[in-house]
Formats: sequence, C-alpha cells, structure tokens
Amino acid sequence: MPYLEIKNLHKSYGKKEILKNISFDVSEGELFTILGPSGSGKTTIINCISGVTDPNSGEILLDNLLLDNLPTNERNIGLVFQEYSLFDNLTVRDNIDFALQAKIRKTLPDILKWKLLKKERYRFQNEIEIILKKVDLKDHFNKYPKQLSGGEKQRVALARALIQEPKLLCLDEPLAALDKNLKKELQKEIKRIQRETGKTFIYITHDQTEAFTISDRIAVINNGEIIQVDTPKNIYEFPKTKFIANFIGDNNLFKIEKIENQDNKLVFVTDKGAKFVFQETNKEEIPQLPFTICLRPEKLTFKEKRLYNNLKVKLNDIIYLDGRIKIVGGLTTGEEITTMCNSEHNFSKGDTINLYYSEKDILILNQ
Repeated sequence: MPYLEIKNLHKSYGKKEILKNISFDVSEGELFTILGPSGSGKTTIINCISGVTDPNSGEILLDNLLLDNLPTNERNIGLVFQEYSLFDNLTVRDNIDFALQAKIRKTLPDILKWKLLKKERYRFQNEIEIILKKVDLKDHFNKYPKQLSGGEKQRVALARALIQEPKLLCLDEPLAALDKNLKKELQKEIKRIQRETGKTFIYITHDQTEAFTISDRIAVINNGEIIQVDTPKNIYEFPKTKFIANFIGDNNLFKIEKIENQDNKLVFVTDKGAKFVFQETNKEEIPQLPFTICLRPEKLTFKEKRLYNNLKVKLNDIIYLDGRIKIVGGLTTGEEITTMCNSEHNFSKGDTINLYYSEKDILILNQ
C-alpha cells in the first residue's frame, strides 16, 4: 500500500488552473522528486500536502490517514525551503532546540511540565547532538548562522526539520541558492541523510541533474499536469512525450510527416526530407501522422557502419565538456543533430562525417 497517495488533486485561482487533477503515489522511505520548469505547479503540490494551501478538490492520504480536514500543525509534515529561516541570535544547537520545543510545548501545562522535566530535557539535548552528527555539523554546535556557509545553514534547516520526527519531509528547491560545487556536495548529503534516517522525502526542483542524482523516482510536471512518473533511468531512456525528451538532457527530435517502404523496411521521412529506418517488428507502436521521433546523442556512433542507418553530417560546432566532445552538426536536409564522443577524436568545424544509429534506438513520442 502506498505511504502517500495523491488522488485527483485540483487547484485553481479563478480561471487559472495550477494543478489539473493530478495523481501519484509515494512509497514509505522513498526519495521522490517532482521535477518541472518554473511555474509548473511543483510548490503548490507540497503546499497542499502540508496544509498551507487548500486544494479545490481531490484527496491526500498519508500513512492511510486522510489529511484534507487536518490543520497544518497536526499533519506532522516537515518543510525545508530555499531560504534557511534560521534565528540569527541563536546558535546552531539552539535553533534546533527551538524547533523541538515548538513541537513539545503546545499548551501552558506543556510549558510548565517542560520546565520541570530536566531528565526529559537532557534526553532531547542528546537527540539534538545525534541529529547534528547525522547532518555532519557536530563541530558547529555553538556557532551562529552568520558563521556558517550556505551549505551548513541548509544542513541546520534539514536537522531542524528532522528533529521533529516528521512522517514526511518536503524540500522545496533547497539547493537553488548554492553554487555548483556546493550543490553537488549537498545532493550527496541529502541522499545519505535520507537513507540513514529512512524518512520519506518529497523533493522539489527544476534542475534535472539534481533530480537524477538523488531520486528513487521522479514525477515530471508541466503546466499543472503530471506527465510521467518513473525511475530516472526510464525517464531518460524512455520519455513518454516530446516535452520530456526536450526537457531532460540533450536530444535529437524530428517531426515525421511520411512513412515509406524500402527493401522491406519502414522508413520515417521528416518534414524536411531526412530519412530514418525503423524496426518493422515495432510497427504496432506507430501512431497517426504526424508524430515526433527521438534519438539520444549518445546512441549515435562514428564507427559501426551500416547500409541503411547512416546520416551525413557537416560539423557546425565542437564543444569540450569534462573530457567529452559535444558535436553539433547539420544534416544535408538542414536539420540540426547533436552527438557526443571522446576527446580523442580529432574533428574540426566544417568537417563532414557519417553518423550511424541502431533502429531500436529510435523512440516514438507522444505530442
């Protein structure tokens, strides 16, 4: 049974639809990422889950409990944002202690009880030290926020959320304000902390590299609609739509206007006249014309010559990226095509080369 269930969630402001009857499930202990461009509805989803925003319709169940009528403070959901929201006048330890007290001390009797129970306070101080060690802040107990780096502040925010033992932790673009190297470091830390604590995380980002680095599964959202929910590998290798293929990584997309038969093979012809051979065995997958096909750059090769599956390409640009070469060229029909190769290849701008592809690597996409 799913740990978190989102059923037909809809949210609109006047005539503007933000979420369009979205549904998805999250398993307990999963790091589940919602990935999409700015304004696609990502933050609205976790606002509805946490109770910050009321949806117009739909259901949210957490651990088999319907959340719809529960106030935010009774949902036991932790939130971590891009802004750290730390108290500048409190140390790291006291910032986390404040969050813990906020959970414990809800009424006047609780406050009086809290002052009297020294043994309990000692136990909670121990818990604070344990959580700070988990987020690698054991040497920063007595520092103030102004003495911390951006990554350390975000770890304090994470510890502050985790100390309250939430059933679910939602992280909304938590690394957006950090530089590239610090992002990479914190991505590893978040993944490690999630594994060690066993907590269920929902992670919001527009950064596809970030999503692919940390996630067990990813939900791709656009214009308030969940388009595909799958593992990072499947979303990359088998995108369901043209939007996902275009949004995730580099891609070669071609609009197919016509299908021909050549020597008992199917040939897809683009709107500009380029031709691609397709596996006849997959004929049942072919939708009505026109449709779009996708060829990932890394699926193209220079070495393995084939009679049919070859493309003559004139090199327009050569870009060096971390020991790899990204080649941008043009087909004789004028369409652009991109591939990748090792830096050992000695190509020059203006060269003409042959690229080869396998029929099985052509993906047919929904519009």
